[in-house]
Amino acid sequence: LYKTIKCVYYITPTYRRKKREIKERLKNVYEDYTKIGKDSYVEASYFSYYSRCNRNCNIYSTFIGRYVNIGPNVSIGARNHIYQNFTNCDFIYSNKEFIKEYDLFTDDNKNKLEGYGVKIGHDVWIGERAVINNRVEIGNGAIIAAGSVVTKSVPAYAIVGGVPAKIIDWRFNQDIIKKLEEIKWYLWDFEKVKKNTDYLQTLVGFDMDRYWKDFMNRRQMIE
Repeated sequence: LYKTIKCVYYITPTYRRKKREIKERLKNVYEDYTKIGKDSYVEASYFSYYSRCNRNCNIYSTFIGRYVNIGPNVSIGARNHIYQNFTNCDFIYSNKEFIKEYDLFTDDNKNKLEGYGVKIGHDVWIGERAVINNRVEIGNGAIIAAGSVVTKSVPAYAIVGGVPAKIIDWRFNQDIIKKLEEIKWYLWDFEKVKKNTDYLQTLVGFDMDRYWKDFMNRRQMIE
């Protein structure tokens, strides 16, 4: 028993020191008005303007576009275990880099995004407890339903859900989606977005006053 305790005493500080060194190498980038929820762990990832994640999220090697909302308890980009080998334990890969240099995705200017295993587009909504696997791209404007497990890339403005996630609907028809992808409002200056709110709502056929009236009517029916 004494020998076992002594072994743990010597190993633990070394492990913690190496873990700190890895964290220092894997820097995150946060643009203005981003927000990381309590107890969330973010590693080697990029949060673009006005994107937020809620509490208890785990996000690894992920490039996140603008105006993205990530619900609580979401996991994105966790490293896949190599189950084909004789063991599932990581000890055999201790001399290997956990985070590889990826070359899977491009930015809005078609430049390569190096070092990211997942790309989340602009204006994406990811529901609570969703899991997004490595080597996946989520298109602009997509919605990931709560509890979904996303194993394949998701097209722009698709609504997906389930285990594994499948397309269950689209936010808009294809003509509107095409227009939104052409104007790229999410890249505008924030003041320009606010000034053009009425135009953008008209483009997608959204009436704010009608929405709130319908919302209150539904609330009254439930009560």
